[in-house]
Amino acid sequence: MHIHIIQHESFEAPGAYYVWAISRGHEVSFTQCWKGDVLPESMEGIDWLLIMGGPQSPDTTEAECPYFHSQKEQQLIRDAMSHGKIVLGVCLGAQLMGAALGAGVERSPEREVGLVKLYLTEEGKQDPITRVLPPEFVSGAWHGDMPGLTKDSVIL
Repeated sequence: MHIHIIQHESFEAPGAYYVWAISRGHEVSFTQCWKGDVLPESMEGIDWLLIMGGPQSPDTTEAECPYFHSQKEQQLIRDAMSHGKIVLGVCLGAQLMGAALGAGVERSPEREVGLVKLYLTEEGKQDPITRVLPPEFVSGAWHGDMPGLTKDSVIL
């Protein structure tokens, strides 16, 4: 499997995702935005798109952050989804997915910074991807925005 990772900042690294991919023999490629890397033109040859976080928002303009191309990333997300590719967004990546699907992005009622306890919903306990997680676990969080949800979204 070929996994392509979009990394917006050096400090928003893929960590365990990268270790998981390499340990299973998957091919991994990167777009490191802060270095000026160009986004893939299409999803051809890519099986999985992983979009990492960053301090930007889907509304951040190129005038505000010249190396962040929100609209181009959103188009790549739509391309990936329309071709049945796996797409995973972390923090900003999830916000970009929401924006790409027309759900927008919203301000969180509370800023979440630090360790946050998460609970799988009944749907999450049945989902083929998330069911391998424990029913309760702790995750790191650092955000003030959250992705909007489409009408057919399922909270896991």
